Amino acid sequence: MLFVKTLLSVSAFAASQVMAATQMVQVGQDGGYSFAPNTVTAGQGDTVVFQFHASIHNVVQSAGSDAAGACQRGAFGTAIMMDGTSYTLPINSTDPVYIHCGPHCQSEGMVMVINPPSANTFAQFQSAATGQAASSSSSSAPAATSSAAGKSDGASLGLDTPSRWVQYGAVGLSLLVGAFFV
Repeated sequence: MLFVKTLLSVSAFAASQVMAATQMVQVGQDGGYSFAPNTVTAGQGDTVVFQFHASIHNVVQSAGSDAAGACQRGAFGTAIMMDGTSYTLPINSTDPVYIHCGPHCQSEGMVMVINPPSANTFAQFQSAATGQAASSSSSSAPAATSSAAGKSDGASLGLDTPSRWVQYGAVGLSLLVGAFFV
């Protein structure tokens, strides 16, 4: 009976992992100062993988989406990453996450948005980062803000715990081993 419960638990875990998506973001591709794509929509349980193409960039959560917080460090940030390396960010909320490259935020406007709340959020965030007025097709577009809804802390992103794969893998392995020794 315990074996059947263990098997069902492992099957449920495997099914949940199949539904999670991985979004790929290229950082500094072709020597540029950009994240490509510069906006990503990711659901709860998805991951965003940043692939680095130059050894001069990093990934930093911004303290806010307005001019005061756009290039300030928020809940997490990587060191300068080497060419060919990657950084995986687990997404545990569908709240917007504003990202910048520390060395190139203000000078190059190297920013991106995960789960942007509106179509012109990226342009407004990039303008806030560089200190320039945003250009938009509509004068009634809402301004980006640094409200609590626009920020995510490290805990809601799952950054204060080990990787979910390690956690769930260890639990699954423990259950399987336990089933054989009962």
